[in-house]
Amino acid sequence: MNWHKTNLALILILVIMDIFLLNMLTSALRDTKRLPEEMIREATDNLALSGISVSDTAIDKSIYSGTVYHYNTSIFFAEEMSANAEETHPAVMKALSFLTSGSGNPHKSVKFFDIPDGTSLSAINKDGNVIGSAQILGNTGFEFSISGLLTDDILETCKTLLLAPLYEYQPQSCPRVIKNFFYEIYGGDIGAKKLFSTPCGAGTVYLCCLSAGGRIIYDMPICFYIENGKILYANGNIFFNMPQKSHVSSLLDGINILYCIPSDIINEKLSVNYEKMCYHTVNIGTNESYIVPTWVINCNTAQKFTLIFNALTGDQLK
Repeated sequence: MNWHKTNLALILILVIMDIFLLNMLTSALRDTKRLPEEMIREATDNLALSGISVSDTAIDKSIYSGTVYHYNTSIFFAEEMSANAEETHPAVMKALSFLTSGSGNPHKSVKFFDIPDGTSLSAINKDGNVIGSAQILGNTGFEFSISGLLTDDILETCKTLLLAPLYEYQPQSCPRVIKNFFYEIYGGDIGAKKLFSTPCGAGTVYLCCLSAGGRIIYDMPICFYIENGKILYANGNIFFNMPQKSHVSSLLDGINILYCIPSDIINEKLSVNYEKMCYHTVNIGTNESYIVPTWVINCNTAQKFTLIFNALTGDQLK
């Protein structure tokens, strides 16, 4: 008997069996993370009776779980911030340091001033000159400008973009300097996605949204003006300190969330164009909020519009 050939045949059989079993396990795992096709067919028929028309391609068929983040900040006057900003607003201080370090003359100190509804921070170099300034407003409002920058056109462009319907944009990767900015202040889990960009003066304005775990936080937009690879102006929202992971929860799926659409919205036949998972902030106190997974549902009756639902509870947020 040729034992060498026999051993090779046995090994080949075992490899084929392993591949077969792996494919079965992969398929079974994939099925547990997706909605059953039969359930989708029955649900779409049932939704149609309620006036909601949804095609198979419009449904997100994945079964999700999601991390809920907790964000807590404090509003201090300038005198208090000057003594405690590194502890109470660490992301703001890191942002100011990053944004002024590219000037070739990084700041050596920061001065704080009270302004209506917030605080102004001025970055001072070793010669005592202001090289950049920032304002923080409320719990997330942030604006920065490098010294000497003419901001009128940039500010108008940013204001227009920040009022745009953000849900319509297709998220893309941010320029390297913006990625570095968010990595510097948050370390990785909180980042940003680019939604749109447009030339402005000698540079470019980028409309971005913060993200958590790779999912966009649609009510946290921020614009950056970049010239020669450097951020010279920023206007929008950042977290003043790092949001903390609270817990992981199972989420309502792409079919069940459609049953949360209020009946008064369906005053005529409603068509669902698409749905996608993202994040949204939910305030639970004056200075406290949760960042929760949400469903964005784009639909139309006589015209297109967007609905936002808490993916944990089904409550409508917008």
